[in-house]
Amino acid sequence: NWYYANASGRIAENEWIFVDGKWYYAESDGRIAQGKTLRINNVYYTFDDNGVWIR
Repeated sequence: NWYYANASGRIAENEWIFVDGKWYYAESDGRIAQGKTLRINNVYYTFDDNGVWIR
């Protein structure tokens, strides 16, 4: 598992993160979604094992 902290040190939760041209999603517990499909606002998004949104 990994987490993303912004410049002020706050851990991202329930939000999209754009880093180096790639999209990631931080779940409610702060973990980056990895190797799964999530339903976010009634839309399904799939993330690879590194957490990158792939479709």
